[in-house]
Amino acid sequence: MNSNDSFSTSDLSLASALLSLGYRLEVVEKQYPKSLFLFQRTKYLDEAVQGFWSGELRIEPKSYFNCLKEIKSRLYA
Repeated sequence: MNSNDSFSTSDLSLASALLSLGYRLEVVEKQYPKSLFLFQRTKYLDEAVQGFWSGELRIEPKSYFNCLKEIKSRLYA
């Protein structure tokens, strides 16, 4: 995946939020001390990231929690 086609973050909360919004988690790069979560860049992904950091993003809590568990499972597998 080319860097223009992907978005990466080491923030577990942001990655969980994006996954719960339906963005596809392509790769979990396990690195020390922080792992990277790579998502395929889509038309609205940057808006979702900005909404997360500004505190304006709204997510269904159960979905967020389930996505957090899924990411942790992939991270520690």
